[in-house]
Amino acid sequence: MKKFHGKIFYFVFTILFGAFTFLYGEFDDSPGGQLIGLAAVIIGIIGSMRSLRAASRMGRTNKKS
Repeated sequence: MKKFHGKIFYFVFTILFGAFTFLYGEFDDSPGGQLIGLAAVIIGIIGSMRSLRAASRMGRTNKKS
């Protein structure tokens, strides 16, 4: 379970960092910064959804056995 919490923490951190980078890129008028921030947010969201789905599958398989 510890490994699962670590993954979620890193994905949430990635989402927050991407949001900050996107906003800073907007402030600095840097389209590259905005793109990197947007990519980080998307990667964080997809990664957290995949981790949560995998954890729920593991929880279901452990309950059956």
